[in-house]
Amino acid sequence: SPMSFTVTLSSASASAVSVNYSTSNGTAVAPGDYTSTSGTLTIPAGNTAGTIAVPIINDTLAESSETFTVNLSSPVNATIADGQGLGTILDNDSISTILINETFPETPDSVELYNPGSSAVDMTGWRLMTYISTGTLENNYQFPNGFSIPAKSYVVIEEYGDPSNNTSSKLYLGTNINWVSSGAVALTDGVNGVDFMRFGSSSVSPPSGTSWSGNNPTLASNANSIARDSNSTDTDDGSDWCEQTPSLGARNSNCDKTNIDVKLGSNLVGSYTLASGEEKRISYDLSGGPVIVESKDLTKIVAAIRLQSMPSGTLLDYNETIGIPEGLLSTKYYFPVYENKWAPLNSQIRFAHLGSGSKKIKVTIGGEVVWNDYVAQGTEKRLFFDKSGGPVIVESDDGVTKIIAAIRLQGMQDGVLNHYSETMGIPVEHLSHKYYFPVYENKWAPLNSQIRFAHLGTGSKKIKVTIGGEVVWYDYVAQSTEKRLSFEVSGGPVIVEADDGVTKIIAAIRLQSMQGGTLLDYNESMGIPEGLLSTKYYFPVYENKWAPLNSQIRFAHLGSGSKKIKVTIGREVVWYDYVAQGTEKRLFFDKSGGPVIVESDDGVTKIIAAIRLQGMSSGILNHYSETPSIPFEYLDDRYYFPVYENKWAPLNSQVRFGVP
Repeated sequence: SPMSFTVTLSSASASAVSVNYSTSNGTAVAPGDYTSTSGTLTIPAGNTAGTIAVPIINDTLAESSETFTVNLSSPVNATIADGQGLGTILDNDSISTILINETFPETPDSVELYNPGSSAVDMTGWRLMTYISTGTLENNYQFPNGFSIPAKSYVVIEEYGDPSNNTSSKLYLGTNINWVSSGAVALTDGVNGVDFMRFGSSSVSPPSGTSWSGNNPTLASNANSIARDSNSTDTDDGSDWCEQTPSLGARNSNCDKTNIDVKLGSNLVGSYTLASGEEKRISYDLSGGPVIVESKDLTKIVAAIRLQSMPSGTLLDYNETIGIPEGLLSTKYYFPVYENKWAPLNSQIRFAHLGSGSKKIKVTIGGEVVWNDYVAQGTEKRLFFDKSGGPVIVESDDGVTKIIAAIRLQGMQDGVLNHYSETMGIPVEHLSHKYYFPVYENKWAPLNSQIRFAHLGTGSKKIKVTIGGEVVWYDYVAQSTEKRLSFEVSGGPVIVEADDGVTKIIAAIRLQSMQGGTLLDYNESMGIPEGLLSTKYYFPVYENKWAPLNSQIRFAHLGSGSKKIKVTIGREVVWYDYVAQGTEKRLFFDKSGGPVIVESDDGVTKIIAAIRLQGMSSGILNHYSETPSIPFEYLDDRYYFPVYENKWAPLNSQVRFGVP
């Protein structure tokens, strides 16, 4: 229910009085405790008071009273004597002092505990008991003397590991938990039960002091967790729990459907509701930016924009650009090359200002500043330069304002749009000396592939290119210059790296198709910096049920030994097999759906993954592109793109998003 704040005039006015208002966090924080609210309050002539309503969130957590403020500004026909009101949210919840919050029944099997209270809880003498599917007690773990969980904090208890490496947020059992799809967990204070949960087919009884009712939650994919609904009370019922993307050590998602908004500039253009394992594809008759796709309850999602050209029923181009998650937004982005001196190609640098106020944004190509001007907040720019070179840097001039940047590549012939793609830049914080790609293909006649990179450091440094374990290029590159190299090779993984292991570079693969002197396709796929490598990657959609399109999931095993890799589409495991170290796979599935997850089964081995999109007609390669993915660690609740264009007739643009 809302909390009301009354704004009072010292006396009635002959004219209407208005004042702006906005909320500010104190110990209460939006959106978890209350809904951030702003607007203009108008008190009609002759009246002496008006009311501001701020919605309060009933989060069901036991916690101390929390405060926030409502601030007044910009009065009209009045002055402000007291411009701040204090709101106090009183706690109305009463639940266990410590909650079992999440179980992850896959290597390393783990249990997460959460302290929702307002003070630390000493767990000396407490015990955590795990039961396997048969109901047998497997672990009866006693917490270390003096161990406590601070208020509003998590601790993860993980199988295996050395207890001497325990930290305040992670404890190691030193033994195994043999969970698969069923099990149970009990937490006691050494005498009485504190909390309990079970999942799958387990029929273990809860300890004295706790209870359990309802149907057990189940697990469809052992890549996921059984987690407590972030909006639930602790009812000791199976309905409190559901299968979720693992979030050990962080806030869970809710078990209901996720509300997702799509915004263009400051305008809301669509709101949608998706369940876990569902995806959405939607088009708007709009042109502008920036584009923001966000879940409203902090649930992690993945988002992309699909760009397509299909005149007269022939699919000429089809590619996807994955959005930049909020956690990877930056003030500065890099690309290896900008090419706009070659007649068949039209290249455009695109960026959007995501901060406040009017700020200067600068574009540098090959060390030359080609643009440096003001951009209004919440707007986008699309710029052309008669240049060929690199590296390319797009940055906010103050080094503080967050932006989003891409290069759009386009080719038209006789009024027909042959190709149109966008390549996102690499944020400065994640520049690396080493980049990875799953595959390089240049042995197939219709395709021309080129590895591109730029040296961002100082001095002349050696850069090495390795494809499928073979070094194919190893030479010096001058500082602030770029290289474009082709090799008659097919294989992977591909590694482009500075030989000294220190010098920062930027790398991409350019994919091109020309037929009879006509440029049919030209796009670039950025490499994944070493610091963003993961064991698990996400895409919003896989489409291979539509005849004009040929889609292939590609991945490479970057670790040692033979390891299992798993591919999941829309919660269905479609591939699960061993892959030899240092090799790549290219797989097709007769599927349409999403989200898509590609992961190493052990949760440890690093891999690299992409989706290749291809269209051929009468033996001619019309388009061929690769879409990089989002690493698990950077899956986010909000994604950004600089531009959405669907008002131009030759182009069909679609916003796509999925809930893993």
